[in-house]
Amino acid sequence: MVGDVVGGVHAASKYRQKRYALTMSYGASGFDSDAVSITTDRRTGRAAVWFVLSMHGLAIVLMGVTEVSLLGMMIFSLLWCMLNCLWLALLRRPGVASLLSLEVLVALTLLSRFKYDKLWMTIFRRRHDC
Repeated sequence: MVGDVVGGVHAASKYRQKRYALTMSYGASGFDSDAVSITTDRRTGRAAVWFVLSMHGLAIVLMGVTEVSLLGMMIFSLLWCMLNCLWLALLRRPGVASLLSLEVLVALTLLSRFKYDKLWMTIFRRRHDC
């Protein structure tokens, strides 16, 4: 019951210790290794932020290379934002979401260029056949 003392320890504190052991929360232990894990989390967090920023930077570079008009840049940005939001809603991982969005846009750009090149090759060939 509440307030019961078992061997000099309250039953509630025993329950709390068991709960910490099961959930493995940061407050569960007082080991010195906790400081190392926190700094490691900060490093991996910084690396993840830099990865996501680099994916966004590559998307901006792709937009600058492929789009010439303001309307095209706006549509590219809107599509980039929509793809990121879709992948974030599905996966909840910003790094993976930005990588998948960039892959989709690169594939779409390559397919568009391929189609454009084949169209002009066909037009050029038919023009000289006549």
